Amino acid sequence: MPASAVQDHFSVDRVFEDVRLEITQIVDPAEIVRKLAYALGRRGVARLTHTSDPSTVSRWITGRAAPHAQTLQRIREGYCVYETMRRYFGSDTAAEQWLTGASARFDYGMPLDALADSRLRDVIAAMKADIIQ
Repeated sequence: MPASAVQDHFSVDRVFEDVRLEITQIVDPAEIVRKLAYALGRRGVARLTHTSDPSTVSRWITGRAAPHAQTLQRIREGYCVYETMRRYFGSDTAAEQWLTGASARFDYGMPLDALADSRLRDVIAAMKADIIQ
């Protein structure tokens, strides 16, 4: 692996960890859901959390309801992946397209669906591979 690829590989870890630490400072679940819904839309958040009705996401956003702890963890992970890719690509759209586009790394499924299935490590490995290419 070339030196620049090694640097990018560790840089992904560093950026992801920075984002993870930033998001842990946010204690209001509604704010976290809002951030991810701004990026992926209510339907994207619903897909990530296996929530059948996007209006549930709306209730989370307004604070009228709160996601369960495991669901909130998945939302945090989704936001960390999205924000890491946004910082690398320098584009909201590119980060959203990376998460919701078909990927050979996921048998032409979406990284978002892999996250929904609790495969964060696989998604991080795909991020690193795509950034290093």
